Amino acid sequence: MHPDHHSRNQDPRSQNPDECLKRDRNLVKSHRVLSKAEEAFIQFESSSETFDWEEVGHSLDSLQQVKHFIPEEISVLLNRKFTCSDFTLLHFMIAHDAPTHLIHQIHRLGADMNARYSYCNEDLNIDLDYCSPLHLAAYSNNLEAAKTLLELGHDPCVEAEDGSTAMTFHLIGEHCDNKFIKMLRAEGLTLREHDLSYLVTKKQRKLFANLLADVVEDEYFHKDQEYRLYAREDVLHVPYERFVTDLKRMFYNLPPRARTEAIEIFARTQNIQSLADYTSAYTAATNKKAIVDTSNTNKAFAYLLSDLLFHCDPTDCSVLLRTVERLYDSYSEVHGHHPNEAEMLALCNHPLYAPQEMKNEDFGHVTAAATGITRFLKQRVDLSWDTVEVWGKIGTLSHSFLKWKFDAQRVWKRDRSRVVFPALLEEWGMQRIDADPKHGVGFVLKPNSKTIHILSGVREGNPHWEEFDSDTFFLFRHSHMLISHPERGTTLLRNSSPIFGRDKFSHPAYHSRLGIGAGYSAEDLKFLSDYDLKRDFLPILDLELNRDNERLLDIAFLVSLVQAIDSDYARWKFDTNYYSAWTVGAEQSFEDSLLGGFYSEGYESMVEWLSARQRHSKADDLPELAFVHPDYPPFHAYPFHITGESEPKRALSLDAEKIKLLKLHRDFNAPEEDLERTGIRNFFQLAGFDTKANLILRTPSNGQ
Repeated sequence: MHPDHHSRNQDPRSQNPDECLKRDRNLVKSHRVLSKAEEAFIQFESSSETFDWEEVGHSLDSLQQVKHFIPEEISVLLNRKFTCSDFTLLHFMIAHDAPTHLIHQIHRLGADMNARYSYCNEDLNIDLDYCSPLHLAAYSNNLEAAKTLLELGHDPCVEAEDGSTAMTFHLIGEHCDNKFIKMLRAEGLTLREHDLSYLVTKKQRKLFANLLADVVEDEYFHKDQEYRLYAREDVLHVPYERFVTDLKRMFYNLPPRARTEAIEIFARTQNIQSLADYTSAYTAATNKKAIVDTSNTNKAFAYLLSDLLFHCDPTDCSVLLRTVERLYDSYSEVHGHHPNEAEMLALCNHPLYAPQEMKNEDFGHVTAAATGITRFLKQRVDLSWDTVEVWGKIGTLSHSFLKWKFDAQRVWKRDRSRVVFPALLEEWGMQRIDADPKHGVGFVLKPNSKTIHILSGVREGNPHWEEFDSDTFFLFRHSHMLISHPERGTTLLRNSSPIFGRDKFSHPAYHSRLGIGAGYSAEDLKFLSDYDLKRDFLPILDLELNRDNERLLDIAFLVSLVQAIDSDYARWKFDTNYYSAWTVGAEQSFEDSLLGGFYSEGYESMVEWLSARQRHSKADDLPELAFVHPDYPPFHAYPFHITGESEPKRALSLDAEKIKLLKLHRDFNAPEEDLERTGIRNFFQLAGFDTKANLILRTPSNGQ
């Protein structure tokens, strides 16, 4: 037994009277020091003058001298919340840049380094509970205090009630910098979507430029992956190092407002490629020399369109579009052509863009950029919602050729000696015609050659169909679609691909008053010449055309027929629409509609075409399957998950096994475990959840 054990536990009254008196005096003195320190701290925290840290140090020294006698009372004092802001003394010291030696001193006295307080900021609409001293040091950009707290054992990853970390609070603050963020990242904190939203709110453009160089690249880049860069004539896929170098250079060269807009799009999409797309799109779309050069196609804007339509509001690219608008209005050479007319027209089809928004300043720039609104006003051209709606459809159709690429291809034997399987467009009912060296392979629907039905409504729970106008001539080529009517004239819709499209036609659409049998024969329309185009057609944004309301109605009619053809073909290939799938009635379920898709007339032809292509082509020459919304360009397909994989997929890659399962699935003979393992079941049930979605064949493209 310890020799002092007995003396420690015996009755105090049995101890030496002198020792008891000494102890009592020490306790009285200690409490006097404690009371004096408490008064000093209260007076200190209520002061609005310059803080006397030396006086605080004296109070802490006094407490240190009596700590041996009243350690618990001192700890209670130091961790007590004095002020209306719910601060302890430690919080108050950090908020007002106390010397770090005082933080060490208060730690030795028993202050809780992880003490929590409540924080409220009405300007930022923030009201967070349970925030730590490190949160406060981060908010006030007190780097030395933060380092000291971490040295003394503060948890770097501690979260507030809503999940905000010290990183979040540093970005909320007025004076955040890269050094502080680097220090937090070294402690294991990362930039998250929650944090980036505050970064955008505070408009920290300079900070973001630094983050792009030193921080963001580590959080959002996958160094083993290639990224898109835009050269003058082509899209390049380059390694991480080159991509980062070029992106920094382009980003720093953006004007401040465009840089802010780029950050906002990045924060919305959480995709560093979107930042590069915007940066490249802005650079090309506002370059006067590049605009008047008809070889410039600005592919970056086409890729950016995907994010603008599916992840952003129409207002999210207002700086870019207003810059284009100013070019239209002030630079005469731009009046005839801008390489991104198709993208700007497609933005008119944005789901948030509506008639009542046309006069809204934030939304009006969508049409203003496409027209140069001052130019239209000077020429007294009224812009109606009906016109804008047709523009949106044209912009969408001009980007929809991706859906038809594989459908227009025949399957040949490997030695090209004969056709093994016709193109799916031929199976549907179009006639293949000779290829044009300039415009590629062609397919036509001649007047009265095929009965196409348009869903016009529902009567008594059943669909009502109307026949497609039998006088219409429709031509599809790699570079364009053309639809002609004897009374409504002819409309040409350009493929917005850089190859077989933009390189053949300057504008996304054209219209002529002449139609099939009324100025043009079928042969004329099959092989339309540049001279015919220049003589008889006007671009869709031409001032003369947009003054003629009757002509605009003709264009709207012809565009609606193109949409009807597209819809009928999609329904033939795989139909899950509630009113047109193979089972129709009030009791129809989603599963019935999906089953109707497998029994669509064209589904078997599609699978047989895939099987023939798999047998007679290279292994890497197979398309992938995707479900896309019919009213928007097919850049983004509906997502689904494959069992065992964390990241969602947007397309089903194909091989011999999957094509075989697609055949068996139609007849319910496919093993359930194989459908689950290959992702086929989830693809149809999750990606195909929208009964209006179109099943398309497309080139494997990493989600784009």
